Amino acid sequence: MILFPYSIYYHLVFCIPGPSAFANKLGQWFFGDCALVWSDLLPVAHFLLLERLSGLGLWETTLLWLLIHGASGYWVSFTALIATHHSPRLFHAGDDPAPTRDWGLQQMDSVRDVDGKSR
Repeated sequence: MILFPYSIYYHLVFCIPGPSAFANKLGQWFFGDCALVWSDLLPVAHFLLLERLSGLGLWETTLLWLLIHGASGYWVSFTALIATHHSPRLFHAGDDPAPTRDWGLQQMDSVRDVDGKSR
């Protein structure tokens, strides 16, 4: 029973990147860190289309928008988590590490072709 809340929390965390990326972009624009382009407003257009075409109220439309963008954020996050390191000929745990302890270089060794190993 102790693992039950963790298993729900684990999947809810994966739903956050979709809506939070939009909020982050608006915050950057508001504080002058970046320019707003028309493609940044697609989530707003999506929300307005949902509100106008669905006939739902504002609360139901907001929940539906969060569900759609949360599910897409979940898919993108989960795919990024499981999509790397598929070739058995690449670096695995137990292989000899690089002589340097540079974490970035070790990450590159684990996900890219190193000296033709994956061909």
